[in-house]
Amino acid sequence: MPDVARNMRAAEAAELREMANQERQALRKGQQSIAIRLSADFHVRLAQLSGNEVLADFVERLCSRSSLILAVYGNPGHLGCESHDHDELIRFLEEGDGERAKAFMSRHLKTIESSLSIIEEDSSAPDLRQVFGV
Repeated sequence: MPDVARNMRAAEAAELREMANQERQALRKGQQSIAIRLSADFHVRLAQLSGNEVLADFVERLCSRSSLILAVYGNPGHLGCESHDHDELIRFLEEGDGERAKAFMSRHLKTIESSLSIIEEDSSAPDLRQVFGV
């Protein structure tokens, strides 16, 4: 996150805010699969902004896997993070506070992990085409 904070420009912050807004709108409309994909896109874009291609590639592959896990084991109408989390992270990055953004992201990811319900239930399967944008 410190690298992202150093590289953050107004255009990138606006792009990230729009991505976060689209994710919130999808959740409000009950479009869980689309919201999962948009959240993954947000995290991938953050990694790209670090300027570290290896990290960005790793995060992209990780987000593909975690999107599937969220689609199957996540709570409907909720991605494991609060709707304002991404906005708060963007604010830290705009302020150039990479260390605070790093600590926030660590808590953010732990909150997502703790929101998962890894219990086998009979429920409808998620629309994986929408999750992966195919």
